[in-house]
Amino acid sequence: MHCSALIEAVAATPAQAESLRERLRATVPMADASDMWRATFALIELHREVGWAAAERHGLPYPDELANVVGERLREEERLDR
Repeated sequence: MHCSALIEAVAATPAQAESLRERLRATVPMADASDMWRATFALIELHREVGWAAAERHGLPYPDELANVVGERLREEERLDR
């Protein structure tokens, strides 16, 4: 629910909001491990984009370095899972 509220708060247009909602739906995984990894990375990217917009709107820095570290760590886990 919080993702939907954040999307609504940062979307500049209804079309952008719908595009972001479609991307959010893409984060719901199926039972297969590759789908779960795809959903994980889709959710990370969506949170990064929307979080960056929210941070900018409030004059705050977005923690890019931390986001990169988390993303790299998850990519390592994905490689180990294969």
